[in-house]
Amino acid sequence: MTMNKSHINLTLNDILTVLKLPLRDEDINISNVTIDSRTIQPGSLFIAIEGHQFNGHDYVQEAFKKGALAAIISQENVISPDDTKLIKVDSTLDALQKLAYFKRKQFSGPAIAITGSAGKTTTKEMLAHVLKEFGKTVASKDSFNNHWGVPLTLLDLTSDTEFLVVEIGMNKPGEIEPLSKLAEPNIAIITSIGEAHIGCFETIHNIAQEKASICKGLTYSANQRMIKSGYAVYSAEITCKEDIDAVAREYKVINVSADSRSLAAVHLVEMREVVTEERSETHVTIDIEGTKHSYILPLIGFHFVQNSFLVIAVCRLLSLDITKVCKFFETFQAPCGRGNKYNLVLPDNRQIMLIDDAYNANPLSIKVGLQALSTYFQYYSKLETNPKEWVKNKISVHPNDQNYSKNLALRKSRKIIVLGEMLELGKHSQHFHELIYKLIQENQIDMVYCCGQEMSHLFKILPLNIKGLHANDPHQLVPHLEAHIKDGDIIYVKGSKKSRVSVVVDHFFKLCNVLGK
Repeated sequence: MTMNKSHINLTLNDILTVLKLPLRDEDINISNVTIDSRTIQPGSLFIAIEGHQFNGHDYVQEAFKKGALAAIISQENVISPDDTKLIKVDSTLDALQKLAYFKRKQFSGPAIAITGSAGKTTTKEMLAHVLKEFGKTVASKDSFNNHWGVPLTLLDLTSDTEFLVVEIGMNKPGEIEPLSKLAEPNIAIITSIGEAHIGCFETIHNIAQEKASICKGLTYSANQRMIKSGYAVYSAEITCKEDIDAVAREYKVINVSADSRSLAAVHLVEMREVVTEERSETHVTIDIEGTKHSYILPLIGFHFVQNSFLVIAVCRLLSLDITKVCKFFETFQAPCGRGNKYNLVLPDNRQIMLIDDAYNANPLSIKVGLQALSTYFQYYSKLETNPKEWVKNKISVHPNDQNYSKNLALRKSRKIIVLGEMLELGKHSQHFHELIYKLIQENQIDMVYCCGQEMSHLFKILPLNIKGLHANDPHQLVPHLEAHIKDGDIIYVKGSKKSRVSVVVDHFFKLCNVLGK
């Protein structure tokens, strides 16, 4: 776990009061809260959380050796050098959440919660990147968005925090609403609706209803910035919009849109994707209630542009200077494993483009990822055709570019994809893995490598001429892939985190002496 401790200003008796336990004669200051004994610092409170693969009670003694002042436990016979430092409760998770809610109630600034089938972490990072320019911002670290991560984020709040950004995820029905009620957001963002976790939900409509339940935690309470409160923000084109509307209509709704003819509060006017020798970027012009604003997003992929619309809509509700917001986009970098592009030179001087999208995968994110790959390829083809003219004129390409087919005929590059299996699709798994073949055809992929048992469904139906290799261990793909790469190829790596296809990315980083992610 990466986010496992929280810096707070609490005393031991504050904690006992929240948990409705007898106070101690001698009060002590607690410097931080952690659920991971590896991150214990002197003055910590250790909470012994029980997980599927670990039990925090096994590490209580280690926590005290490292300087913990107290530990919250729920089991008997816990080994401790001083039993007076043990705080016994029925549920350590419940205790963690109660302490977090106590901290949330002390915070008077605007709180924004984000969920979605894809794009929630990138949107969270993008929003936090902008808000930090206006004031101290506490945001969920990495993708720590579950029943542990949300309370730990709230415990990061301090007296000088001005903005709170909380990511909320789910694996099964009924998880989002209680986490939203814990965070009590003033604004809720829903980034997208797709088939992620459909194995637990049966239909995409059920997924949409679960995501929409983030609205049920919305608060109208006043805060120090006197923002407009109680808003749900999502795209006018979002999948299953009627399901989301059915929940969100009880609150206030702001829609954004990719349609230039839309009447949405924030909508696209135009965009063009540009490549130079130094960077890849998207130039965007939007309309905000009749006023046009332009900005540069240093990313390729329309899904990133849509994320930026959501961020702008939130900043507008916060009455922030939109001109400044647009300027801050220029320095944003996507989190590692979310479509990051690297130009690499192999030891034998083969030059390749590597796109690292290996953090996670579901049917929707694979679709938008392959679309972004095709966009990169269009540029790559033109760079090969006449690189000097390309760089000089900053040629841009749209998906319907009439010269696209001509560029394909002239290309030397190939599109190679490495796909790790998608998880939590249940009985629908074979169907959704086989559906990827349609995306492969649409995006004219040249070679496909598959990793994991579920990805075998896709590999079996691929034409022989685009079959690379299938393996359950991603390490087994590397030698074949490295041997068959040609100069100018684009390699796109995508998969669920547990598929571990990130080892392919790591291999090429090491091969090319590139610092790790």
